[in-house]
Amino acid sequence: NFPVVEKAVLHELQAVSEYQIGVYSTAIFEGLMMDCMTILMKLSGIEYMEFLIENDYVKLAADGNDLLNIIGSPFAEKKMDKDYFFSGIVDFHD
Repeated sequence: NFPVVEKAVLHELQAVSEYQIGVYSTAIFEGLMMDCMTILMKLSGIEYMEFLIENDYVKLAADGNDLLNIIGSPFAEKKMDKDYFFSGIVDFHD
């Protein structure tokens, strides 16, 4: 029961979301900047996100059951160094 949003202002949604789920996109980094707990699905393109996975910035789910288990358990990802990725970017929480 996850809504899929096709047309919306992405940053507004990320600013109020607890989680984001994806595969690969610059939007993943933007959601991390807004403190979204991030789960990546193991699908084609995931190889572009190895840095985030290897550094514990995100969790990796192999399938829907894995996704539900991750959401249902304590989420202790490493907080992203926002200045490393987004020096000079406006904080959307303000």
